[in-house]
Amino acid sequence: MKNLPRVLWVALLSLSTAAAVVQDPKPQPKQLAKPAVTFRGEHSAIAKKRYVKITDDQAWAKLWGEHIGKPVRREYGYFYNPLNVPVIDFKNNMVVAIFQGATWNTAGVTVKQLLDGDELTLRFDDHGYQTTVIEMGDGDTPKQEKSKPFGMFVLPKTDKAIVLEENVQSRIGKPPKWQARGKL
Repeated sequence: MKNLPRVLWVALLSLSTAAAVVQDPKPQPKQLAKPAVTFRGEHSAIAKKRYVKITDDQAWAKLWGEHIGKPVRREYGYFYNPLNVPVIDFKNNMVVAIFQGATWNTAGVTVKQLLDGDELTLRFDDHGYQTTVIEMGDGDTPKQEKSKPFGMFVLPKTDKAIVLEENVQSRIGKPPKWQARGKL
């Protein structure tokens, strides 16, 4: 009976040491806030699916010009800024741009999650809507135009690889299903 407190003490010490050793081998990524600024819409002049990371003013002006259908062919002059290129502080920020190509029923691209771990994971989804095709009185069906959705996101600058994951689950009310789309 005299040794019982000592045995109990050793057992508790062993359990606490074992609990400290049995930890998650890889730390979970930290969820970041949403992008500081988002440019999103359904009509880009960029018609093919594309993912881009921009880290300087001139590359940004070139991408913006391509996006609005007015290509920049030489060094862009931000003093006059004839294309109204949004001014970004590239010393502290970067832009990740997602162009979805020609598709249906999408008003742009939104960021759902930003996860900061060994890599920065940007999870995105279409900002979708549903349409109804109405038959005209003469039997002709109106032609629906495809959209060319985009999302451009201002994020804190990082040297980490950026993994892009898209929600490919399309059922309303169901949890997202993330599929890797690219790495920047």
